[in-house]
Amino acid sequence: MSLWEPFHFLRPGWLLCLPPLLVLLWFMLRNRLRNRSWEAVCDRELLPYILIGRRAGSRYASPLLTTIAGLLAIIALAGPVWKKLPV
Repeated sequence: MSLWEPFHFLRPGWLLCLPPLLVLLWFMLRNRLRNRSWEAVCDRELLPYILIGRRAGSRYASPLLTTIAGLLAIIALAGPVWKKLPV
């Protein structure tokens, strides 16, 4: 008997939320790239005043944290278990 054989989800329907999470990630990354186009048009000195709430090191932090949190929440809601209990 392998290690993964008894593993299953109690509520596997929650795993259907994974594709919408990927779509959300795609929209967030696309929005980040669209904001990046302002760098080609405006002076670097003016960018902090135009793009509100943007820091240099946090360009991809928000989409990454959102994806990780969403993935963990979806897996937790699906109810992973290692053994079946009688109903």
